[in-house]
Amino acid sequence: MKLPRSRQYFALFCAFWFLVSVSYMRAFVYGVVEPKPLSMFYLDWLTVVMFAFAVFHGRRSEVETARSNKAIVLCLFLFITANAVLFLMGVENTVWLKVNEGLVPSRLAELAGLHLNRQQVPLAAGLNNVGMLSGATILLGVLLIIVMRRNAMLKVLAGASIASALLCIMLTDSRASMMLIAPVLIMFVAVPKKYYRVITFLPALIPLFIPIVLSILVMLPHGMISALSRNDNAVDVYTVSSRTLIWMSSIEVLQPFVATHLIGYGAFGQVTSGASHGYTQMFSEWNSEAGHRFSAHNFALQTVLDHGYIGLLFMLYFFYRTARLFLERWKESGDSVYILFMAYLSYIFLTGVGETAGTVYQSDLFILLTYMIVSAMTANRLQRSRVRFAARYDDR
Repeated sequence: MKLPRSRQYFALFCAFWFLVSVSYMRAFVYGVVEPKPLSMFYLDWLTVVMFAFAVFHGRRSEVETARSNKAIVLCLFLFITANAVLFLMGVENTVWLKVNEGLVPSRLAELAGLHLNRQQVPLAAGLNNVGMLSGATILLGVLLIIVMRRNAMLKVLAGASIASALLCIMLTDSRASMMLIAPVLIMFVAVPKKYYRVITFLPALIPLFIPIVLSILVMLPHGMISALSRNDNAVDVYTVSSRTLIWMSSIEVLQPFVATHLIGYGAFGQVTSGASHGYTQMFSEWNSEAGHRFSAHNFALQTVLDHGYIGLLFMLYFFYRTARLFLERWKESGDSVYILFMAYLSYIFLTGVGETAGTVYQSDLFILLTYMIVSAMTANRLQRSRVRFAARYDDR
């Protein structure tokens, strides 16, 4: 018996969390994760998923569904705006100041004619997380203004959030997050909506991102490389960013192929496999306690280290089906917020070039994506209820 599409996706959603849970249990067995962090991981994500189902499963009408979808986007806007306002009020992130003794000027702020040091915003857990969330806020804010023509209040909120995000992205100096806004925006503005199905195949390109990025960097002139890098002595692809060193360390571990690479090394696979040994010192200079735990800074590499090549294929299929889910809900309901969900997912794909976006390590991003997925997954209940009611009425 073939399951309906919504139940097929729910099974896939459960399989995703089973895979992630097993990877953390493996990390515990290998001694990489201690009992308390392990229990907190399970408790945190169980709470997030249960909260999402509790909120979104009880919706009774299309109006409630549309309102809750907008609330998800507004959560992102509110988070970024709150951070910007608190920073302007003089509130500091004391955890960031404790582990960062040296201050580095923000290159993005310099381009805007401002003199700001790279720093963490008050409420954020991770520097790069805020950069990606700020980029997502700018992207969704611009798209919201374009696709929602009749809602003036939302446009005002989007405009304020874009301004806040620009401040946050300059503070974190997240240049890649800023640059990746443009290609996603072009995809959703320039591509006719009837061809949006093509965008759902974007996950298939994820394994090719590193070769593509390195090929582009090789062709850039020295002047542009220096402008892009925080390293004043950057002259080539290997000195423009520390990520090239991190990627090479991970690739070396994965060559030559061994059977373990099919299933990976469990969560924090960069530690268990020894991949992080090649760049531990680089991170330990500013965080001696956790330098060895820093990720592979690439979605595909981190996924292979954690879950193996089999896990990578599953993850790519999962995100392809997620993109299809958003597309189907948009076609069924006409709710333009699902276009914003697709744009957010596409942005996560692209930022996965230099970060572990798309994994639970980037918890700020993935919590929001979980809400989007559960909202879209449970929205189909309303349609099924109408069909069952119509069927009962016809039988009479």
